[in-house]
Amino acid sequence: MKPTRVRAQPLPAAAQPTIARDVPSVLAWLAAHSSPQILAGMARYGMPAENALGVAVGDIQLAGKLLGRDHALAAALWKTGGYEARMVAAYVDEPGRVTAAQMDRWVRDFDSWGICDTVCFVLFDRTPHAWAKVEAWSDRPEEFVKRAAFAAFGVAGVAGLALVALAGHWWLLALGALSVLAAWRYTGGESPYG
Repeated sequence: MKPTRVRAQPLPAAAQPTIARDVPSVLAWLAAHSSPQILAGMARYGMPAENALGVAVGDIQLAGKLLGRDHALAAALWKTGGYEARMVAAYVDEPGRVTAAQMDRWVRDFDSWGICDTVCFVLFDRTPHAWAKVEAWSDRPEEFVKRAAFAAFGVAGVAGLALVALAGHWWLLALGALSVLAAWRYTGGESPYG
């Protein structure tokens, strides 16, 4: 006899974990989910530990899911300067309400690849200003500002590959590669400054 599988039943709404939508509650939730082992691991990967609690990325994503979208809360969380608070801010901000000026302010605060990549991959690439920022930031000398430009460009490239795969028009890959090569040659090739 074949055993029957029992599906897990969702928790009733009253039993679902929640977080109050205010900065002190979010910070308390993050502190309760922190771990010294995760904090030590962050240091091994070059993450700043001075403003970090040591919260797993899965818990940060869960916090974002529990909180939902909230532009004002995201701005307030970002202002705390805490690593995990800023990560949650990326998950809860509303891409349609993010301004170009906000993107410039936040990118100046990037202090690690973790915060840079997360903000770019889960928030900035969904804003209407993403392409303009790729162009503006790619010439900047600051390490994480330049990385933000290339992270956003990379997301666009992956999205393009996915669209080509879905459409089945593989010849577009050759056209895209030729376009990138032409742009590289136009801007000076290997020695763009002479």
